[in-house]
Amino acid sequence: MMFTLLRFYTALITFPSALLLSAHATLPKSAAQQPSVEWQCNDPEWVQPPTLEEDILISRVRSTCALTGVPDGGVARLFKFIKSDVENSGRYTIHAPVQKATSEGASGYRYDLTDLLQEESEALSIRQDMFLGLEHPNRLLYETKSTQVKAGGKAGYLRKVTFRTDLSPKRVQFENEVHVERPWYAFPPFLFRSIGKNITKEKFIKARDKLLGYLAPHTMP
Repeated sequence: MMFTLLRFYTALITFPSALLLSAHATLPKSAAQQPSVEWQCNDPEWVQPPTLEEDILISRVRSTCALTGVPDGGVARLFKFIKSDVENSGRYTIHAPVQKATSEGASGYRYDLTDLLQEESEALSIRQDMFLGLEHPNRLLYETKSTQVKAGGKAGYLRKVTFRTDLSPKRVQFENEVHVERPWYAFPPFLFRSIGKNITKEKFIKARDKLLGYLAPHTMP
């Protein structure tokens, strides 16, 4: 199943009843019999521990994973796959002409697009500024910052979500920031922050592993 990387992070934003993702992605048997990419990740670290600012819970978490088995040309192959999926799958509304852009030494493209998601019974529309770039030949940079969020139900408390994926043949680093409004009927601030900290880290780990299962096969020939 092909979908934008942002979809994995909806596990973090429908707080507090987040979508549970499998902690270990599996591949079709035909793919599993072929050479595969393996990874080993460190424990997530807080770039910004969950804090409440004017009833908005803000958190930023990061994790780095060592990779083995990425073949020659695999990073460039993954770049081409993601670019084609974003531009040609028909699942995204691209609001403006795609712009050539650079970021941190990577050359690529900047998109203004909207992704429509369905989380259980709740619709979620995220308009985002997305950068996809390649520092030839072996570093991929993928960054997304939401510019508008429209949602109902529990997802309606989401105010902002960003994430960053920095991938090379030997390592990949994920970084995710989420802003969620505290509902007026929710737990007291100190308890809401404590629960949010535990849930965010747990969901990030599961989403990270699922995301790795998505990225890895598309580095292969």
